[in-house]
Amino acid sequence: MKELFPTPSIFARVTFYTTQEGGRAGPTPADVLKCISQFGEDLFDCMVFLQGVGPVSPGETVLAPIRFLFPSLVQRRLSVGAKFHLRDYRRIASVEVLQVYPAPAPTRLEKARLQNDPGLDRPA
Repeated sequence: MKELFPTPSIFARVTFYTTQEGGRAGPTPADVLKCISQFGEDLFDCMVFLQGVGPVSPGETVLAPIRFLFPSLVQRRLSVGAKFHLRDYRRIASVEVLQVYPAPAPTRLEKARLQNDPGLDRPA
């Protein structure tokens, strides 16, 4: 059964850069922003849930839950106070983790990726 409302990985403060700072040219979608999270040089797919706060314009800061597509690949990097960036074609926002939710069990694909590249599971 497909999840209608996926469980978030974290709750975070998301500060969108202004257009002049290189951020988005316009507001986010009103419900979900699908983008890339950047921890140093490592990139991971994620979704920022904006229901109730979106659309978000460049320069605004919001509190929002974020779900990583493969949570177990990024879990060790997540702690309260951890910081990373969101990207689409460029950096569009900075993120500060305020709360970390328990990670679900890794999928077979996540386990295979970790076995093939143990560096994916290293701390940031």
